[in-house]
Amino acid sequence: MKKLNRLMTAALVITCSVSMVSYGGTTAYLKQNAKESSAAARSTSAAGSAGESRTATKADKKALADAGRKTRDLTSVEVQTAVDFGLKAGDESVKLLMIVKAKGQDMGKSSMKYLTSTHMEMAGQSMDTTAFYTNGYYYLDSDGEKLKLEVEASEVLEVFESNTNAGWLDGSDSFKDLKVRTEKSGSKVFSFSCDPSSAGSLIRNFNDQLGLSDSNIDMKLLYGTVYVDSSGYVTRESLDLKMDFEAGGQTASTDMKIEIKFTNPGKAVTVTLPSTAGYY
Repeated sequence: MKKLNRLMTAALVITCSVSMVSYGGTTAYLKQNAKESSAAARSTSAAGSAGESRTATKADKKALADAGRKTRDLTSVEVQTAVDFGLKAGDESVKLLMIVKAKGQDMGKSSMKYLTSTHMEMAGQSMDTTAFYTNGYYYLDSDGEKLKLEVEASEVLEVFESNTNAGWLDGSDSFKDLKVRTEKSGSKVFSFSCDPSSAGSLIRNFNDQLGLSDSNIDMKLLYGTVYVDSSGYVTRESLDLKMDFEAGGQTASTDMKIEIKFTNPGKAVTVTLPSTAGYY
C-alpha cells in the first residue's frame, strides 16, 4: 500500500488490531449522523413515489452503472462518508465510528485542491484529522500533530476513492435481487444484495486492515441501496453487511453500516484551504 494510504489507515490498524475492548453509549457524532439519515429519509418520503419497486431491467442496470461512473468522474465534489463498524468475539466487543467529510476542486488535475476532515470514535476516545492537498503536497493535521508529505495527485485520488467506496457500482451485473422504483422527482432508488467481491474499496480496505481475505469470510448479509437523481448522478448510497470470520482460534462477527452522501453532484465546488504554516 502506498505511503499516503498507509498513513490514512494507520489509526484503523492500531484501533482494530491491538485489542478488543468494551464500548458503551451512543456518541454525539453517531446521533448526528442518525439525525441526518432520518432527515434524508423523510425528504425522500416527502418527494413521493411514482411507482412500486419492480425488478430491474437491463436498461436499469446500465443506468445504475452509468450513474456510478458519472459520479466517480466528477471534478468537483462534496461528499460525506459515515461508517458504523461493530466487531464481536466471545464476550468482548468493540465499536468504531468513522465520519469523513471531503471537498474537492479540479479533481485529477494539476490544479487540484482537496480538503478532508475525519472523525473517529472508539472505546470512549476520539481522534480528529484534517488533511488537504495542493501543489504536490499533502498536509495532515492529526490532533495537532502536523505533517507535510510530497505525494502524487493519483495517491490522493486513491484515498478519496477508498473513502467513498468507489467502483462498487461497476459490478452491478452481479447484483442479486436488483429492484428499482422511480420517485415523482424523477430520481430512482435501487436496492439489491451482492457478494463480497462487488462490495467496493472501502470494505476491502477494512478487511485488509483486519488481515481478512474472502477465503475466511462467511458473509451473512450484504445489502445496498443507491439513490440516483434525474440528472444521472448518485446522491446517496448505503450498504449494510454482516459477516463472520476466524481470528485467533475463535469466531468473530462484524456488523458494518456505510452511508455515503453527495452534496449537489454536478455543481461546481470551491475549496478554501487552511494555512500551510507549521507543517513539516
